[in-house]
Amino acid sequence: MNRPPGSLEQLAAAAAAGARAADGPGGLVGALAPARVLEIGSSGGRAAAAALGAGVRAWVAIDPDGASVAAARRRLADAGARVRWFHAAIRPVAGGPRHFTRDPELVALLREDGFDCVLVHAAASADALYTDLAHALPLVRGRGVVVCHPAARATAAFDAVRRLAGEGSCRAVVAGPPDGGGETAFLALRAAYRTHAETTELRRVVAADDPAVPDAFARADHETVVARLRHWLAARLAWATADLRLPLAALPPPLGVLDVVEQGALGEGGVDACGAAVTLAMLYRAWGYAATVYSYGVPGVWTHAVTLVGAPDRPLLVQDALLDVEPREGGRPVPWASLVTRARAGDPLAGVRLAHGGLGTRAHLYSRASLEASERGGWLDAGERAALAATMRTVERVAGETRAAIPQARSCSPAAFAAIPAHARALAALAARTGRAHPAALLALPYGTLPLTGVARFDDELARVLAAPAAAPGATAPAEAVR
Repeated sequence: MNRPPGSLEQLAAAAAAGARAADGPGGLVGALAPARVLEIGSSGGRAAAAALGAGVRAWVAIDPDGASVAAARRRLADAGARVRWFHAAIRPVAGGPRHFTRDPELVALLREDGFDCVLVHAAASADALYTDLAHALPLVRGRGVVVCHPAARATAAFDAVRRLAGEGSCRAVVAGPPDGGGETAFLALRAAYRTHAETTELRRVVAADDPAVPDAFARADHETVVARLRHWLAARLAWATADLRLPLAALPPPLGVLDVVEQGALGEGGVDACGAAVTLAMLYRAWGYAATVYSYGVPGVWTHAVTLVGAPDRPLLVQDALLDVEPREGGRPVPWASLVTRARAGDPLAGVRLAHGGLGTRAHLYSRASLEASERGGWLDAGERAALAATMRTVERVAGETRAAIPQARSCSPAAFAAIPAHARALAALAARTGRAHPAALLALPYGTLPLTGVARFDDELARVLAAPAAAPGATAPAEAVR
């Protein structure tokens, strides 16, 4: 499909904005600029006539109405082989046209390469439309979409879409005026998660995006590899409010690095600092490095998480995928053990520079339910909240939290992150409680369970550092390294 990657909400909003009302569903399809289109239902060729000038290379129709088929063939006589109209039905009807599976030529076209867009004209009953949509969804490819028109919230069409989305087989949004009426549903398949162990595709994708990574890896320049992998991931992460975060707390997580990247790009979910650290640890492991996640701070007040990576001939190093930084001193990364020791002494960044990868903004994903709290906490200003709310009134998720994304810089540097009002208040409270005024000083306050790397020398390092004397009065209980 000739469109940039983005969420289903963005796609629906762009299609609705780009379509002319006079062109009906054909205008919606044309606004999507698909290369291959399948139409299910009867429009007499009007939808195809409205969309064919928008880059459509092939239009296939399954039309159960004989009069509509004849009208389409007359209306589209000059379209040539780009248009194929079949008098067939998705749902068998006594005395009606033959079932679509009984037409070998149509079956061959349906099996050929999938469609960028499947336009479904809403049947009168919810059960009939459910059947049509269930047949349509497997026929879309890649980032393809099913367009169901009309699908206003008070109709049987919307009931069918809601049922299908509620079953979990697809994502669905309804786009239209905020006051309802004239709405269209957009549906897309849910991608199955890869497993964290599938590393071949991940390494191929990273190498294609940044050839310097495999080059440095071949030279055993592991510090360069570690830094560039962090930046590769940081640039592709989406931050999300708590109700839209991806499931990354389990060990191992049920999804892999490419899933996290893809789901963020699609507006399906994002990460916080811990999710970013877990994802970076998976990325490092895919390249053969030992890695784990180090959580620190005071739970319920302010916490953060970073990735610890074990490079050959080096102690554990600290990498922050959310803020896209690593601590460096004298041109080299500062070992984790040294940072913790300095933090315990109260001066963690003396002579240390937080080297930034250059990340400017990233997508921040907000749910409708989170808008008020996000503005109160300083993640959003009033203008950003108003823009997000306006988008959510126009395009609404059928099953699940309605959401929208905007590019922001608030999670892209330590200074911006600490300056978020909610964080600034928490850090001030922690400074009063612990005497530690800088977020890096909280490295001396680990909490929770620290998973081992599985490599003896790094696990010994974890145990040795964590067994050192407690940090200071008011600190949380030390983390434990567990096997």
